[in-house]
Amino acid sequence: MHKRRGFVFSGAVVLAVLLLTACKSAPLKPAPNAQQMDEINRLFAVAEPDDREADSQFQRLAQAVRKRTVPVGDRPCSVSWALRDINRFSDDFAFWLSRRDPSSGWTALQLSPSALQSGNVSIVESEKELKALGSACRATRRREQSRLLNREAEYAKLDGNELVARARALIEEPLGSELLIDISAFTAPEPRDAKTFTAGMALGHAYLWSNTDRRFVCAGKVVAESSSTVSVWRTRRKLADGESLRNEDKSSLNVNLYMNLIEAAKKSLRAL
Repeated sequence: MHKRRGFVFSGAVVLAVLLLTACKSAPLKPAPNAQQMDEINRLFAVAEPDDREADSQFQRLAQAVRKRTVPVGDRPCSVSWALRDINRFSDDFAFWLSRRDPSSGWTALQLSPSALQSGNVSIVESEKELKALGSACRATRRREQSRLLNREAEYAKLDGNELVARARALIEEPLGSELLIDISAFTAPEPRDAKTFTAGMALGHAYLWSNTDRRFVCAGKVVAESSSTVSVWRTRRKLADGESLRNEDKSSLNVNLYMNLIEAAKKSLRAL
């Protein structure tokens, strides 16, 4: 029997925290001048050709490694990897999951499923998704470039000189390694009642890509399942709505399974 632990938050408390945060936010700094914007755009433009070439290499080698049986020995993987930003991954995962939910409205837009990419990890469930895939690290960096150009979030608090310095640091920062997980079989976890659920399971292969060497350096066979106990996050307004409560719990259960999948993939890696 698998169990869930529920945590309930009042909407009023959440609103008070948001208002307090807004009151403490720093004032906007002057926008960058034309010369500074030109320098930022130049820095990003210089990186574009290399990005395109690297993404093309990643696509070609990812498809090749998926089509053949990868010999995985006992030699440990010498390239380190860790999930870069768990908070960003959680946000990206929630959005990705909503696009796969028929009740979310995304299917009405006839958007085909796409791979999950966040930070330095990619998760695919079909060959079609893999064919459209590029480097997760480079895709994440391009998203960060867009946020900087639009002065979103923390970038709104920077002046022109600080933005140029941040843009240069963004381009020059080493990309490191990234994890590709190819799921071959998947059973989603399902809530049974308010306190228990049926565990989910995922099977597949993991591949570690070195952005330095531009090749896959490690691989492994992956088996992951839900934890025996999962904490779920609920809002007070949804407790009276059985269907909303079930959907909210399913989201928490899916997050748990995919986080376990990533951890199992990391531990499975052996040198190629």
